[in-house]
Amino acid sequence: MEERKTVVKEYIHKLFHQMYNTDVPPSLLEQYALPIVSGQAQIDDAKAHIAAIGEGPLRAYLSQAGFPFGITEHSTHSKSQLIPPITEHQTSTLSVSPTGGEASQLDQTQVKEYVDKLYLTFTGRLGDPASTNYVVRSIIDKSFSLNQAELHVRFSKEAKAYGAKKKHDDEDKKREKLRSYIAELYRVYANYPTTNPFTPEMEEFFNHLLNNTMSLQDVEDEVRMRALMTIKPPSHAPVGKR
Repeated sequence: MEERKTVVKEYIHKLFHQMYNTDVPPSLLEQYALPIVSGQAQIDDAKAHIAAIGEGPLRAYLSQAGFPFGITEHSTHSKSQLIPPITEHQTSTLSVSPTGGEASQLDQTQVKEYVDKLYLTFTGRLGDPASTNYVVRSIIDKSFSLNQAELHVRFSKEAKAYGAKKKHDDEDKKREKLRSYIAELYRVYANYPTTNPFTPEMEEFFNHLLNNTMSLQDVEDEVRMRALMTIKPPSHAPVGKR
């Protein structure tokens, strides 16, 4: 277990250096490593999360905590902005005012908006009141850092179920688009109605596209060539007009 933990930590260190030219904060290193070592998360989950730091709320959190870093060209092209960034001013106000009153209410409103964004991003919907309130109160009383709150939502059962469903839906949409593309090619080049069932040849092209063994252009070229080969020349020269 300890040996695996060491390997995971070294990998996370390399990711931070590759993407941000900086050492990973010790507290974050533990937060990334423990779920992976215990089997609650995959190494790709940590990689995707680290890549998303560049424009996410965690960047402001790290900057405020004294971890300045520069974003390399590699990271700006490999990450996606998962959550709209919270500004440094906003992160500095994410705490309860000692005197309560309007400042405390404003802080709780900002935190609630942030937590709602986390749930919408990772689960596709707002969190249930009990879960949302738990994360909000944990951020306000500093039981959770912004990163811990994000990891809490990202690795929740709801987020994993949403991610699995979204992946399945995306794959279905991809398959539907590929079938429509092939059907249209055969309509254009072979005069084959799109309402007709797929032939074995069409299924073969579909599987090639699905497995990335042929590109869209490869398939179009092959369909066009096969269509041309099926055109039979006239059996005799046409009789000219007298």
